[in-house]
Amino acid sequence: LRVTRPGYYAVCWCGRASASGCCTADIEFLYKAATLTIAGAQNDHYYVCVWHVETGCALKDFHGVGLQEGDYISVQTGIECGAQLRPLPGLFQDGVLKARYGGSYYQFAKLEEDGSWAIQKLEHEVGDNMKICWCSSQRA
Repeated sequence: LRVTRPGYYAVCWCGRASASGCCTADIEFLYKAATLTIAGAQNDHYYVCVWHVETGCALKDFHGVGLQEGDYISVQTGIECGAQLRPLPGLFQDGVLKARYGGSYYQFAKLEEDGSWAIQKLEHEVGDNMKICWCSSQRA
C-alpha cells in the first residue's frame, strides 16, 4: 500500500470472486470495510515570509488532514524533508515551529511564562527557498 497524499480512503472488500476466481477489478470490491485516515499536511503551501515588527513571520491557513495544535513544522533547505545536515542559522529554534489554533498557524514566536507569545526576529541573512516539513504531535 502506497499513499502519497493525506486524506480519507475507503478500504473495500470483495465478497465474491469473479469467474477467474480472483478479485481483480475495482468493480468487484463492493463492500466498504473501513475508512483509512492518512494524516498529514497538504503539499500545496507557499509562503513569502517578510518579518514585521508587530506580526513577525507567521504561516497562516496551514491545512491538511488530522492537523492539530502541538504539531510541528521544520523549515529546511535540504533536497527533501529530513535531508538537512545542520540547523539553519538565524532562524528561531533552528526553524522548528509548534502549531497553534488547531494546527493551522505557525509563527516564529516564543511562549512566555505569562502565556503570551513574544515575536522573535529572524536573523537569516539572505532570502532563500525553503521546504516546510510537517511532523505530527502524536506518536504512532
